Amino acid sequence: SMAGTMASLQSYNAVTKQAGALLGDSLVRNIESGLRREIGRPVNGASDAYSTLSSLGISMDVSGKLELDETKLRDALETDFEAVQRVFTAEDGVAVRMTAILDPHLSVEGSIAQRNKSLDTRTKRLEDDQAALDARMQVIEQRYSKQFTALDSLLAQLQSTSSYLSQQLANLPKIGGE
Repeated sequence: SMAGTMASLQSYNAVTKQAGALLGDSLVRNIESGLRREIGRPVNGASDAYSTLSSLGISMDVSGKLELDETKLRDALETDFEAVQRVFTAEDGVAVRMTAILDPHLSVEGSIAQRNKSLDTRTKRLEDDQAALDARMQVIEQRYSKQFTALDSLLAQLQSTSSYLSQQLANLPKIGGE
């Protein structure tokens, strides 16, 4: 489930040109790589036969999803239940390592919460900047509208004056007696 969610958040659909919310985010990549690394690492102090998840029949595919070989897991549980248990719960066990990786990110004051707070602050600032820009644009639009109206009025006066002068010039007696 987590692998699917992380893949979705980091995806890009070339057809719709839609990017996942966290495409290119280093925090997500770091969490994902840490989990991948720890899932494959052997557990210290575990038996030689059962020291990794893959020795228990739990492997990761290329997309990051875990796959289960039920037969292999069942055999391991029947052969050495305590060894299987140690792989998960030992001091260096998979569950302990996963918790150590995820807790700093998922806690109330963790990196994901801090990232959300930072993004919320940035979004608020962008919204404020957008509102200020809209207000400035409205003032400029009003100024240009007033200038256009004044120029339009001046142009009408100049056209009226031009018509009057043309009429007056046409009524002047012609030089040379004509």
